[in-house]
Amino acid sequence: MLKYNYLELHPKKGSKVSNKGLSESFIRKKLEKQGYIVWRSEYFHLDFAEHYPNVRKKYEKLRDLMEKHHPGMLEQLKYLNHVHHGMPDLIVFKDNAFKFIECKFNNEQLLSSQRKCISKLLELGFKVEIIKLIDPKQRIRSMEEDVLTKEKKIKEKQMKLKKRY
Repeated sequence: MLKYNYLELHPKKGSKVSNKGLSESFIRKKLEKQGYIVWRSEYFHLDFAEHYPNVRKKYEKLRDLMEKHHPGMLEQLKYLNHVHHGMPDLIVFKDNAFKFIECKFNNEQLLSSQRKCISKLLELGFKVEIIKLIDPKQRIRSMEEDVLTKEKKIKEKQMKLKKRY
C-alpha cells in the first residue's frame, strides 16, 4: 500500500499561487526541517564532475549512502529512471533509511508511468510516499492506495465543524 500524506498550504494574502515547482520546493523545505537529507531524484543518475563542487558533493553523498545501505541498487535505480520516466520527485534519507517522495499539488493524480515506477520501487524494498499540498478546505487528511488496483482506503478525514445557531 502506498501512503498519502496531506500538507495544508496557507498562501500569504494577495499572493498568487502557482503549482509549478511549488509542491516540490515547499515539501523539500519541510522535510529538511524534519532532519531529512533531500535530493532531487531526476539528477541522481548524472555525472556531476563538471558541475558546482557543492552539488557534486551532495550527489556523491547520495551515491555513497545508497551503495552502503543498498549495495548494487544504484544501477537498477538509474535504469528504472531511464526506462519508466516516473521516478518520484525526491529521494530522502534519515535514520539509515531511504524513502522516495512524490510531490503533488491539490488534485494532481499519479500518471501511469509513475504508478509503474512506484510499484517497482516497492518491489525493490524501498518506502514510497505521496505528499499532497492541499487547500485547507479539502477533507481527506490521510489515505492509503494500492498502486496497481487503485483501491483507496481513507485513514483520516478532516473533522467537521458543528454549526451553532
